[in-house]
Amino acid sequence: MCGPVQDRLRSLVADKLSDAQTQIAELITLTAELQRTATALVAAEQDCCQFLRFAITVDVRGVALEVTAPDDARPIVESLFGAAS
Repeated sequence: MCGPVQDRLRSLVADKLSDAQTQIAELITLTAELQRTATALVAAEQDCCQFLRFAITVDVRGVALEVTAPDDARPIVESLFGAAS
């Protein structure tokens, strides 16, 4: 009598693990795409605004882009990327 219940439980666990593995693979792909896009944008921006400094961070939280500039260029940074939070 326990056999069918255990089989169903194993099947449910296997399905959930498969779903989780798919989601992890999708997140890795998305993170790589975000990193490539951010790198391309930084390179293009660096061509026209060499006074800007960029840092791309990839960690467990995701991909982050930090933009810094001299104080007199802060309005330019804020117009491009928004005010610092």
